[in-house]
Amino acid sequence: MNEVIQKTGLGTANIPNTSCITATAVDEAITLLPDVVEHAKGYLGEFFNEYQSRMNPLIDEEIDKLASLEEKHKDYPKHHLPCIFLLRTWFLIRYPVK
Repeated sequence: MNEVIQKTGLGTANIPNTSCITATAVDEAITLLPDVVEHAKGYLGEFFNEYQSRMNPLIDEEIDKLASLEEKHKDYPKHHLPCIFLLRTWFLIRYPVK
């Protein structure tokens, strides 16, 4: 790793090409910034749309699973109420309150 750092010059204070850019060139580049940002948004937007088209069905599937599980939890007391009542009765007989 040290050899790579030495060959590339990473970590040194010498930054190349800093004296090659004039203030006029910086001002001209700044005027291009809005167009560059719009172009980047369009380019990255394509990737975002492709990602959403792949992920939305998977997310919807997981949400459906969670909704189904939620319904099962809501129905649990209705189906198991007799069992809970019997268990409570057994517990009270086994461990009476004094």
